[in-house]
Amino acid sequence: MLLSMTGFGKSQGSLGSSRVDVEINSLNSRFLDLFFSLPEPLEPFEIRIREKIRNRIKRGRVRVRIWMESLPFREDDIRLNLPLLKKLVSELEKVESAKVSLHIDLAQLLRTPGIFEGFMAYTFDESAWDQLEPIIDKAIEELLKSQKKEGKKLEKEITSRLSNIESLVGKIEKLKDVEIEKQKEKAKEILVETVESDPETDQRISQELAYWAMKLDVAEEIARIRAHLQQFWEIVKSRETLKGRKLEFLCQELHREATTLSQKSFSPEVVSLTIEMREEIERIREQVRNVV
Repeated sequence: MLLSMTGFGKSQGSLGSSRVDVEINSLNSRFLDLFFSLPEPLEPFEIRIREKIRNRIKRGRVRVRIWMESLPFREDDIRLNLPLLKKLVSELEKVESAKVSLHIDLAQLLRTPGIFEGFMAYTFDESAWDQLEPIIDKAIEELLKSQKKEGKKLEKEITSRLSNIESLVGKIEKLKDVEIEKQKEKAKEILVETVESDPETDQRISQELAYWAMKLDVAEEIARIRAHLQQFWEIVKSRETLKGRKLEFLCQELHREATTLSQKSFSPEVVSLTIEMREEIERIREQVRNVV
């Protein structure tokens, strides 16, 4: 089964008298990239949260957001930072004295970080982790469920296109046999006309026909495509944890062989089929970029 890198999980819980909301969303990325947005009292727990995620998620751009409401505090915790406020007003007055129109908005100034001292000074002790951990775990589980759901959609899309490619390979193989025979007959007619009086005609015809047979033969390319497709199926159905990079590599190899098929073909029908095959491979590659 495939696992998508795209997903979303959330959970809620309580930490003391405060409500905690956790959201974790992930997008595709070559590696595991973690980004956090935590309220100040929970910042000491970031390392533990980071480790938890690393143990469960292997690839993706993961963003963790945590909000807290009703943060407990004592009345004497809130103090206006008057020196900072005065400094801000003083600096803004300098701008005004430079004949620049300026309106000092006190409400806006009160939103300045650090203008209130002690408001966010509340910290949780070690026992708070016992309450926070299950909330984090639930959000991670919800994220994984979401990734599995998206992974099923990816797998359905990818396997459908793999079947299309297998069908195209069969059609190309049949048409190539016909194409080779036509080109050999065409080469034979030209050679008979141009070297009719040459005693070595038969030998030259044999050499030319062998050349065309070699030039147009795609048995090796078709064999490699089928081998890559078989490997693709095996990886998709396997229990491996990380599949995305392997599948991306196989897409690259499939595209290379499909291009060679096109270059070795003169028949418009075969060329058209190889173009269709490459389009299917590109669509698979787009989907595979989201696979863990």
